[in-house]
Amino acid sequence: MAVVFTGGSHAPPAPMTAATRSHRAAESGVAKDECLDLQVTTDLNGKCTLGFEGTSSAAPLAAGCFALVLQANPALSWRDLQHIVVETSRIPNGLETGWVRNGASHHVHHRFGFGAIDCSRMVEAAQNWHTVPEQHVCVEQANSGPAPFFGGHSAIQTLTANGCQGDPANAIDRLEHVQLHMEVSHPYRGDITISLTSPHGTVSEILKARPNDAYAKGINFTFMTVHNWGEDPRGVWTINVTDVAPQNHRGNRGVLHLWSLTLYGSAPSGDGRRDERVNVDTNKLPGTQEAQDLSRHQMKKVIDTEEKSADNVQIARDNKVEEKRVIKKKLSLKRDKIGRDSHTNLELNILAQLLVGDKKTPHNNDQRASSDRINELRNKVDNICNSFRNDVKTRRLGKTAEKRKINRNKDDTELNHLINEIRKFMDKVDK
Repeated sequence: MAVVFTGGSHAPPAPMTAATRSHRAAESGVAKDECLDLQVTTDLNGKCTLGFEGTSSAAPLAAGCFALVLQANPALSWRDLQHIVVETSRIPNGLETGWVRNGASHHVHHRFGFGAIDCSRMVEAAQNWHTVPEQHVCVEQANSGPAPFFGGHSAIQTLTANGCQGDPANAIDRLEHVQLHMEVSHPYRGDITISLTSPHGTVSEILKARPNDAYAKGINFTFMTVHNWGEDPRGVWTINVTDVAPQNHRGNRGVLHLWSLTLYGSAPSGDGRRDERVNVDTNKLPGTQEAQDLSRHQMKKVIDTEEKSADNVQIARDNKVEEKRVIKKKLSLKRDKIGRDSHTNLELNILAQLLVGDKKTPHNNDQRASSDRINELRNKVDNICNSFRNDVKTRRLGKTAEKRKINRNKDDTELNHLINEIRKFMDKVDK
């Protein structure tokens, strides 16, 4: 679906100054003209490295980004995360050909998916994200019958899909995942290539030729593509199964026996309004235009736009989390100052748990609680604070009258301020 920059091989982004290229070449040990855009990360013995690559590098980097996104918005579903990846990923560089803008205006590539993930843009999107509609599943079955093909030739069939319109439980007008199930017989499976073309002209390269794959029982498998993300599934889908071996090579003869599509996506929007979350530079509704190859000039415009967007990311500060931290800190200071009474410390710990959403407490401040639960918490807070006040007054006994008066005024002022802050905080939770 997307990629992460690691220490692997990346084409050098443009522009890269001669000084930068020479510096990176010296550090990475490759020739200056072959210098790659490598990700610097930590290494053993307190050193840095440019050579940490592969899934061992990409997986934790991506996981870290997703963790930040979920911290910004814990209510996101797995589908929301995938939508955010699609909407915020960036073209890594302008030197890589093969980029396509699909029918929903998302740029996509067979090697890079929707691009390189951008953690800051993902977090920014997550903070204002609206959960995507319920996922629907629509099955479209091709009824073309068996289609033979030989070396150097193809079996091409079409399927006209309606996106299960008329079936409210399964209707789709905006795609996410597309599964292609097919059964093909062939004496040398590695000679087969498969492509799927959507009604908008987006071509998904389902299977490449594999010269060393000599399996003789063909294919009975379900493939998946996300390259049609956001497109409307209604229209003619085309499958192309090709034997890339020369004609009469090994006596190849294959047959495409059957195929079907399982479409995953969201239900019709009803009023046809554009989804404001979709970040595209077109006035057309997503999924209603033809796919197109991106030229170098078009890629440069996209990259410039995405770089400006990345430079202007606005990540809102979580005031509620910050306020909870401040109150917890004040409670800790108050607890240290008031004394060593275990009963009072226990009550303050309970109060702190109520305010900061401790795991042992059924209340979760990140979710909207019912008014009954809020009232219950308010009562608990009042009881704790009243008990706290009484304990403080009890500890004043035995002091001189002058000190009792000074401490009483001081403690009452601080405690009343604390109670007011707590009540204000609970009012915000209630909203």
